[in-house]
Order: sequence, then C-alpha cells, then structure tokens
Amino acid sequence: MLENLTELVGTGYRYGGTGNGAFDCSGFVQHIFRDTFNARIPRTARNQSRFGPETDDGELQRGDLVFFRLGGSRIDHVGIYLDDGLFVHASSSKGVTLASLRHPYYARHFIKAVRLLEIR
Repeated sequence: MLENLTELVGTGYRYGGTGNGAFDCSGFVQHIFRDTFNARIPRTARNQSRFGPETDDGELQRGDLVFFRLGGSRIDHVGIYLDDGLFVHASSSKGVTLASLRHPYYARHFIKAVRLLEIR
C-alpha cells in the first residue's frame, strides 16, 4: 500500500477528481482502496466515515481512515493514516500530500477514525 501512496504524492487536486491526474480527498481514498485492495467503498468522505467500525485515535493503524470537519458541521475531509501521526490526503491547496495529525489545524478539526482493513 505504501508504494501506491508514495507514487501519488504530488498528484494535483480537483474537486470531484477520482484519478487521471487529479483527486479530491474521498476520490483519492476510494482510488487507493479499489486499486490496492480491490475494495469498493463509498464515494464521499461523509459516507466513507459510516462504512466501517470506529477506532480509538490512540490506537490508529496503517490504513485507517481519518476524518475531519474542515468547513462546517459535517465531515468533509478524509485521509489515510500511515504511521507515527502521519497521514496522506488530497489537499485542495497541495494535491496529494503528507500531513501530521499533531499539526494544530488537523488536531483541531479531527473527528474520528475508521478501520476498514487490517494491514500488517
């Protein structure tokens, strides 16, 4: 999985993007789960947040989905947890990039994590 993720770092952002050179956050997550695990998951961050069991943020594992409320009252952003507080996501300003859950911005907007797969 990490190889697929790192290959896509730097890919551009496009609202509604699901590939072909640009992603939005949920399109990126959907693409990774489809191409890496042959798993079908919902298209939007909000629906992805309801798709699997919630996990305690103190017990995050590689591949867990991390969800945020960035612009309102509903979940509107998703990323894929890597290790040591880092996650990968499609940022509207940077495209596919790495970020830290410890960064004050993401720590303030973090809502929950969901585990869809056990990755070793």
